[in-house]
Amino acid sequence: MDNQESTTPEAARDRLAELKADTKWRDAFVSGNGPQVSEFRRLSELAAKATDRTINDAIAGKAPSMDQIFIDPQMRDATQTIEALRGMGIHEESVARSVLDGSAVSADERHQASIAKDRLMKDVDWTKKYLAGDGEARRQMGLLNVILTRSVKESAA
Repeated sequence: MDNQESTTPEAARDRLAELKADTKWRDAFVSGNGPQVSEFRRLSELAAKATDRTINDAIAGKAPSMDQIFIDPQMRDATQTIEALRGMGIHEESVARSVLDGSAVSADERHQASIAKDRLMKDVDWTKKYLAGDGEARRQMGLLNVILTRSVKESAA
């Protein structure tokens, strides 16, 4: 299987396992060879993403089994992420899905979120509410932080 065939998290994990077992590839990677390093980074990022099934199960509140907690770190992490989002008052499936699948935001979305967060943090009344644990203030901050922690989409030039 060549590196272009790994387009799912499962395939990327399988490919990484193959490559780690290949001493020639591993030696080239350790020496800092560009193609091996690039491939490793791409596969690692993809392998770290939750699968659609994992995302759907976590959003549906399907509790992971003990096997999944120890064998499937993506399920454990997805479940914990959903719980954290819900703890902030964020219940929208679209937001949860974008966090779990690593969706990027536009540069403008990131910029607008930064402006909004800066404005809120300078608002004394809002800050008091946020620090006191006000649900809507926590939700607003959570949503802004979701946007601000996403990668930015590359512009089509």
